[in-house]
Amino acid sequence: MVDVLNLKCEKDLAILLKDGKTILPAYHMNKKNWISILLEEANEEMVLDLIAQSYELTL
Repeated sequence: MVDVLNLKCEKDLAILLKDGKTILPAYHMNKKNWISILLEEANEEMVLDLIAQSYELTL
């Protein structure tokens, strides 16, 4: 089992963040605007920042 978090992200930022290891195209979501983060591999501060950005984008 792997803990994964899907977050909405601006297209340009999503392209930059996807590294194929920690941040991937979102599973079952629009791959242009959503990312999946493998939480075990991710930096906690970065995840918290991306959560805040995702929240603002989905308001």
